[in-house]
Amino acid sequence: MRQYIIGDIKQKYLLRTNRQRTVKLHFVHREPHTGSNISICIVAGKQAKVKLQATTTIRSSAVDSHAWLEIIVITSDRATVQAAPNLEIDNNQCQAGHALTTKHIGKNELFYLMSRGLTKDQAWQLIVSEVTARYHNGVRL
Repeated sequence: MRQYIIGDIKQKYLLRTNRQRTVKLHFVHREPHTGSNISICIVAGKQAKVKLQATTTIRSSAVDSHAWLEIIVITSDRATVQAAPNLEIDNNQCQAGHALTTKHIGKNELFYLMSRGLTKDQAWQLIVSEVTARYHNGVRL
């Protein structure tokens, strides 16, 4: 499990895989007046099976802290992803939130692009590259 101690962080993570992966991330606020904006994008193609545990903890000593944890999941027809953003809050003088968004790339989307001359792989890559464009400067998992 990777554990990060938070100061002020705005980080993006990208996981692209076609195989089985388990990833655990833990972000910890320990000091007062700290902030985090964590965004994780998972692209699971073919028959990938991904498990993601992402947790942000705000300790009792981290008063006036702000945390945001977001997970975006993109899957193919046969891929499965188990993911949930978790918050552990030890004080009531903070602001925290989380979100999970899913996008399934279905046969109709692929067929439309293939009818325009792209191969199935090219169509998949085009859709994925558009969705993940904001993660190109992020950390690869």
